Amino acid sequence: MQKGTLKNITHFSLWHFNTACNFDCEYCFGHTKKEHPAVGRFSPDEIARSFDETSYTWWIGISGGEPFLHPGLTELVEKLTRNHFVHIDTNLSCNMKKFLERVDPARVVYLHCAFHVAEVEKRGKVDKFIEKVLLLRDAGFST
Repeated sequence: MQKGTLKNITHFSLWHFNTACNFDCEYCFGHTKKEHPAVGRFSPDEIARSFDETSYTWWIGISGGEPFLHPGLTELVEKLTRNHFVHIDTNLSCNMKKFLERVDPARVVYLHCAFHVAEVEKRGKVDKFIEKVLLLRDAGFST
């Protein structure tokens, strides 16, 4: 498959990637620290191959829970973005080091960095949230 460009995206998928979240927002219906048993059932290679075999260029929206809680997310995004594009919804509470090192920002349409004020303030992480947003922007990611 040839590497697609934003201009030739033909298909969009919004993927509820996982269920686990490390926040406890009063307005959220999720409230689960446990992961759904089906999460991780397929390897990053199998998932990327399933998109590649369609011969389309996909924009894959990855949502959750908190996707970055899954230990295989960076590897999955790295493989998906070889031929496709992604956006990710995140609360930015997790370590982003591997993601920043391994994922091409040109293949990430945007990172939706959800600022859950009460949860971030409760943890004393407002400054850390802002630092991560700026770090992502400095690395070329759209936030």
